[in-house]
Amino acid sequence: MLKTLKTAMMILNQFNEEKSSWTARELAEKLHIPQVNVYRILDSFEEGGYLLKNQLTKQYRLGIQLVQLSKLAMKSLDVVNLMRPLMHQLMVESDEAVYLVGLTGNQGITLDSVTPKNKVGFSIALDGRAPLYAGASYWSILAFMENEVIEKINKGPFDQLLVPASMTSELLTKKIQFVRQHGWVASHEQFTPDIVAVASPLFLNETVIGSITIAKPIYRVKKNDEQLIGHYVKKYAEKMTNILNYYQVNLDYYVYFRDRHTNDNFDAKTTHL
Repeated sequence: MLKTLKTAMMILNQFNEEKSSWTARELAEKLHIPQVNVYRILDSFEEGGYLLKNQLTKQYRLGIQLVQLSKLAMKSLDVVNLMRPLMHQLMVESDEAVYLVGLTGNQGITLDSVTPKNKVGFSIALDGRAPLYAGASYWSILAFMENEVIEKINKGPFDQLLVPASMTSELLTKKIQFVRQHGWVASHEQFTPDIVAVASPLFLNETVIGSITIAKPIYRVKKNDEQLIGHYVKKYAEKMTNILNYYQVNLDYYVYFRDRHTNDNFDAKTTHL
């Protein structure tokens, strides 16, 4: 990287919420850069509209050009705007609750959901975490992780399930094989009471980053429901994966953007499945 360009980026990176304006002298002292060099870079940024200079205080602050670039970057990274329309379509098509799970470390985290207004729901906390053995949303992620992770989790214990004895290494292996073969997998009351969940994985650059799930109460499950729901979630998981890869965005920023959106069917604290 060109030395001048690297210095210019270092200077811009000093502008933040804690200190949004700087003089050339302050920047030179903090970064241990000759003040004359700092002046030249700041003047170039001012000329281009990237910085504004207060002629009285000699302080610089971010200019309109950076604001415009920031808005453009925010728009292109807004993964909520990319995922929610597809989640809503899946909810309408299936007439069941849909939720999005991301991956953090070796756990899944509930990022978002959309629910039908005419269906009885179950209260589920957003941002809640669960181990990757805890049901369909998590099995569909685990199946495509590194072998070392799979082997470690497959050894148990499975103590966070509603009924720990309901899970064994053999059963978890079968669930992993099933989702690899079919592209979806179902679970029954593994982590949440009275719920059947059917999920498919999401990928970015061929790396699993989360899952999309349809969940419904057990009493509404009919014969062959799982296969039909599996078809829905697999189809929409493929659509979401295509979008994520086209825009090259992951789910890491989801909560950041989610908390900046308003939605009549969305509660920042809890949602319903």
